[in-house]
Amino acid sequence: MDLNELRDFKRYLGYSNKMLAERAGLPLGTVQKVLSGETKAPRYATIKALEKAVYEGYNERLEAEGYDLEEFGLSYVADGIVHGGPDIIEDAWSGNWRRQGTYTIEDYEAIPDEVRVELIDGVIYNMGAPTSMHQELLGELFVIFKLFMKSKKGKRKCNVFMAPCDVKLLIDDEKTIVQPDLLIVCDKKKKDMYKRINGGPRFVVEILSPSNLEKDMIKKAGKYLDAGVEEYWMVNPKREEIIVHDFAGSNIYIRYSFSDKIPVRIFDGELVVDFAEIREDLVDTFGENFNSEE
Repeated sequence: MDLNELRDFKRYLGYSNKMLAERAGLPLGTVQKVLSGETKAPRYATIKALEKAVYEGYNERLEAEGYDLEEFGLSYVADGIVHGGPDIIEDAWSGNWRRQGTYTIEDYEAIPDEVRVELIDGVIYNMGAPTSMHQELLGELFVIFKLFMKSKKGKRKCNVFMAPCDVKLLIDDEKTIVQPDLLIVCDKKKKDMYKRINGGPRFVVEILSPSNLEKDMIKKAGKYLDAGVEEYWMVNPKREEIIVHDFAGSNIYIRYSFSDKIPVRIFDGELVVDFAEIREDLVDTFGENFNSEE
């Protein structure tokens, strides 16, 4: 885990430097210097202590919310050792075996189109093929947003895109390219119709699955916040819930269910997504156990 990941975990958990220092058993001054970058070469033991502390806090939060760590294949800490972690792909396409964390957009663009991956802080994550239920849910959401954009009420010079669509969140960041499931862009300067979106979208939706929970809930949430994304929805079909990060407002963490109507805040609530209707459509297509694949 690098410093960027430590900072993302710390922010997600809501820890202060003091809280993190106490959990890691480290002096507060040490933690402050490491996270600020003042300490250029932190001791290995210090990084491992911080890593263990945030993983334990992450596990506690997920367990408190009812997640089964083994069921979802998440990272967990046992006997002081970190197990599991993000699904990554080796640099087999070029024959160059490099350390994760050192990859750039140039490396990303050299990967064959049929290998779907994301690049976050120099780490390559294998995304794999989405399930048919994932695609049906994404299609439902895309149609809702697309129809709104084409309506008189939605004439806001915004565009909605769906995966796969490359997004370079920060113009000066050569180590991160993501592919949100659904995104809305309102700034024409950020659009490159032939290649990628340059700059943070206003709105992002990610559909969670067992293999991407940690990446989407922590790493990408932190990246979206840093890039100026105003609103981020995490849709979890297995739990039939939606977590909304209202980064531009005061409610940064709001939880809804598949029986709720959710206002889209970037449109001042003029668009409301009825997840009860979406659920009905999913049941019509896949049956009551529509989310068992996830």
